Amino acid sequence: MSSIYTDLRKSYLQTWRRWFLINQRCDPEWREKYQEECTTYYGICDEWSREVSGEDGFINFVDYVGEHLEYEDVQLHRKNTERDYGPNNTIFGDTSSRVRNSKQCKTPTAKGLVVAREHNVPTWVYYRRLQRGWSIRRASTAPYQRQRTR
Repeated sequence: MSSIYTDLRKSYLQTWRRWFLINQRCDPEWREKYQEECTTYYGICDEWSREVSGEDGFINFVDYVGEHLEYEDVQLHRKNTERDYGPNNTIFGDTSSRVRNSKQCKTPTAKGLVVAREHNVPTWVYYRRLQRGWSIRRASTAPYQRQRTR
């Protein structure tokens, strides 16, 4: 007779893998062994922790995320990267939402690049415009028209 944990693990394999990786990333011994210079804080709430809650950690995790993480384009992000992974500090999103929430996307130039992408301005065009002295706002919002050469 299989346990609830085993049944959920089989039914939500992608979700289990992500839960396992989050727990692994939050393990200080693993980070010390495999990441030379880790300046990012990683922690996980006791409710989801494999170390504290064991198999119940995954069951609690599935209760929160449901089927969302079974889709490849959906990711789980921390709202505040200085706090633990947990129900009160996580949101669903895609890669671009994760990048917008990261520490690297706090500079005006990086924020402008996000706006440029939303306006279908290629990255290289945005940076070339900045090199030519355009303001960040103008470089990111001016329409891009591909030049046709003869």
